[in-house]
Amino acid sequence: MQIKKKLPLIMISLICVPLLILAVVIYLYSANNLITRSENNIKQLATSEGRALEALIKAKKYRVQVLATDERIIDALNEKESNATRMSSLKVEKAKELLKQVCTNEDIYEAFLIDKEGNIFIASNEESEQITLKDQEMYENVLKGETVFSDILFSNTESGKVINITVPVKNEYDEVIGAVCQVIFNNWFSDFSKNIKIEQTGYAYILDEKLNFIAHPDIIKEGEALVSDGMRQMIKEAYDKEENHGAGVYTYKGQEKYGSFYIVGDIDWIICVVQNVKEIEKQAVIEFLLIIMSIIVLVIIVSIASMQISKKITRPIDQLTTIMSHASDGDFGQICSYAGNDEIGVLSKHYNQMLKSLGESHSDLNHVCEELSATQAELKNNIEELTRSKEALLISEKRYKTTLNAIEEVIWEYNVKTKTFFATEKWEELVGYSSNNIKIFNVIKDTLEPHHIEVFMLVLKGCIEGRTDSFSQELYMKNEHRWLLCKGHVVRSEKGKLDKLIGILTDITDNKANEERVRKLAFFDVLTGCLNKQTFMESLETWLSPGEAIKDAALLFIDLDDFKKINDTLGHEMGDKLLNYVAKVLRHIIPQDSFISRFGGDEFVIFKTSVSDLGEIQEMVYSILNIFQDPIRIDGKDIHITCSVGIALYPLDGTSGDILLKNADTAMYKAKDNGKNSYSFYAPDMSKSLDRKLLVEGALREAIGKNTLYLQYQPIIELKTGKTVAAEALLRLKDDELGFISPGEFIPVAEETGLIIPTGDWVIENALRELSYYRLVGYESLSITINVSSLQMKDRNFIDKLKLMVQNAKIPPEFIKLEVTESVFMENVEKSINLFREIKKMGIKLALDDFGTGYSSLNYLRSIPLDILKIDKSFIDEITTSRVLSEIVDSIIGMAHTLDILVVAEGVESEEQLSILKEKGCDFIQGYFFSKPLMPNQLEERLQEEKYA
Repeated sequence: MQIKKKLPLIMISLICVPLLILAVVIYLYSANNLITRSENNIKQLATSEGRALEALIKAKKYRVQVLATDERIIDALNEKESNATRMSSLKVEKAKELLKQVCTNEDIYEAFLIDKEGNIFIASNEESEQITLKDQEMYENVLKGETVFSDILFSNTESGKVINITVPVKNEYDEVIGAVCQVIFNNWFSDFSKNIKIEQTGYAYILDEKLNFIAHPDIIKEGEALVSDGMRQMIKEAYDKEENHGAGVYTYKGQEKYGSFYIVGDIDWIICVVQNVKEIEKQAVIEFLLIIMSIIVLVIIVSIASMQISKKITRPIDQLTTIMSHASDGDFGQICSYAGNDEIGVLSKHYNQMLKSLGESHSDLNHVCEELSATQAELKNNIEELTRSKEALLISEKRYKTTLNAIEEVIWEYNVKTKTFFATEKWEELVGYSSNNIKIFNVIKDTLEPHHIEVFMLVLKGCIEGRTDSFSQELYMKNEHRWLLCKGHVVRSEKGKLDKLIGILTDITDNKANEERVRKLAFFDVLTGCLNKQTFMESLETWLSPGEAIKDAALLFIDLDDFKKINDTLGHEMGDKLLNYVAKVLRHIIPQDSFISRFGGDEFVIFKTSVSDLGEIQEMVYSILNIFQDPIRIDGKDIHITCSVGIALYPLDGTSGDILLKNADTAMYKAKDNGKNSYSFYAPDMSKSLDRKLLVEGALREAIGKNTLYLQYQPIIELKTGKTVAAEALLRLKDDELGFISPGEFIPVAEETGLIIPTGDWVIENALRELSYYRLVGYESLSITINVSSLQMKDRNFIDKLKLMVQNAKIPPEFIKLEVTESVFMENVEKSINLFREIKKMGIKLALDDFGTGYSSLNYLRSIPLDILKIDKSFIDEITTSRVLSEIVDSIIGMAHTLDILVVAEGVESEEQLSILKEKGCDFIQGYFFSKPLMPNQLEERLQEEKYA
């Protein structure tokens, strides 16, 4: 740093540093005084206001104590104690008049008398009479002779908050015979705390002995607990030291606060005064800023003066520095003109003499430098040419080496004369041997499979003997489990003799693996490793083609029962693991003269190419069924599943693969119809059953468009009135060709094919349309019951569609009842309950049909949001003859009524059954005793007859 800059900085520092130290000392002293004075003011304020509050509380307490000594109060309580049942109306009226007179005071909301049992029997507000306080801890203290202030209570007043002052009333024998209570408005205490203000951030609040807010500037906090841990700790320490005041600093919501408190005498209320520490420190900060501003002004003045003085002192130094700079650049002609008598003047004189001597020597040195420069330039040119040649050689060598290493293949060379072998760096990575000083033929024997060694040596022999000049051979390395492609070429001398072999070595392991994968994908199922459908059918047709000597054979079609439930409940990953397990076991147990295929999904097909008798097939089927006899454990979970097997025999049941497969599939469905977990041999009449099912399916698909679906309604009768209060919508199908088709036949087909969803939507929409009509013609109290399938409930759009249909029909939802069977509910209990709750939110009622035929537990029944429970017809049929069934029905009705569920008895067909159900308290009846299912116009006629009967 230059002297002219250092000099003013030194002067400024010598002046400013003492000033800054002085400013800090002044600030610390004044800040300490200001803060101490503010804290003392807060302490004094808390103490004085606390004493004022204590005096006022004593005054209010004294007012109630005076009231407790009034003869009218004592007479009323004596009368109550001596004659609890009959009281003199005159004494009561005098006491009540006194209480009402007391309540004319603007700070009193209410006053009342409490007898010794804690019952309010006289009150200025009659609504409070007969309220009991005997269970409150407060009243127990009053009976002990104590005057009690309550916590904040919430009332119907405009302020909403009051405080009770309860004083015991004693008779002439100084015995407590009851108490008098004044209810005062809490606003008085709130106003008291609001009037205590300290500058901008200071405020006061009042706490009870439990540290709940009695009064606070923010009235929302009144009645809430004090959340400031700092203030709580200070109050606790004061209680521990048995002191009635305290003060200190604490942090609340990220701000430092100074708080002081005073504990009010008998009732242990606490008045707290609080102010932000930042506001207390604010005056000290302002004083400090004024000091700093004064110092800054002084520094500016000193700085200006110091700069002027330094310029005058350092001017000759600047001149001498400039001349020295020119001299360093080779200009020795300039001299310093400063000729003062001080030290700088003497320095200038000697410096001028030195410049003169340097100028004379400079010209001689220039001549020598020119000669040296010429020699240096020539040497530099020679060195640069040598460097360029060396760099070009290194680059060429590096490029060659990089190119060889970058090639994925190994480049190799074998010198026949010297019997030496060379290979690029990739050799060691592929083969596992270093290429340095190796005997290549030993490496070939150690690494290749014996067959590959033999073939490769023959190829090399052909090259040596001149039969070929090139070769390409695939080799398998047994140690590295790697496939290599070795390509080579013969290099001969000018005389035609073998000189060397050169070539490349390529890793083709991935290519071989891809070829194997493609082969497996083409012929095998990816998941299970079984033959895929196409390969199986080709193999089957080959076995069955003319010329193949097949006498008797069998085709087995296997389907896992209810496999979809596994995917739905445990997930598709678990389903895939199950299929893989089944395929593995099937491959293990089938005879050697059989081949197996996974046909798709959960279906497997086995073709046994040789069958001696049916017993052989049955034994094979039993082995398959036994796989599923016990639970299958996968990933720690037990999976219960069975299978159904259909069997078609060759040539009895078909001579082509397609026919055998079709008939085996038909037999498999027959096994499922027989209850699953079984097998069935194909029989011709099975095809007729399947054809009938296909016809029903076709009729069902065309039903909505052809208008062959229709609804009938079976009345539901209320036992108390004998009137029709509801009707169950029943779906019917009458095809032009097949005629009337039973619901027991077409409903299962609809569920199998998924047609139940559009069909079910049609039922809901048309049933709601009919109900809308009945309501329009005057039957507003009629409700409709609609059956819902499990597949409909699983439809992700079911709730949205239901909401839209109810909105379009403009029917109050409470007149709509959806009916599900017990078995549908038990398929997925948790999911069903969630769905039922969504339906209930819409206002639609729920009915559980066929109760007693499934396996639902009472625990589940309690958690279902049910409105109606329908007892299955099988219980009603024998209710007149079976005591056990009669008691079961009685239990069902009692249990349902306990759960607030109404009960409908289905299938009532006799008066005797009706009589028994009436005795048991059944709510509704449905059955042929009253009516068979009716067409819509017939139901309207019945309703009209009942209306005018």
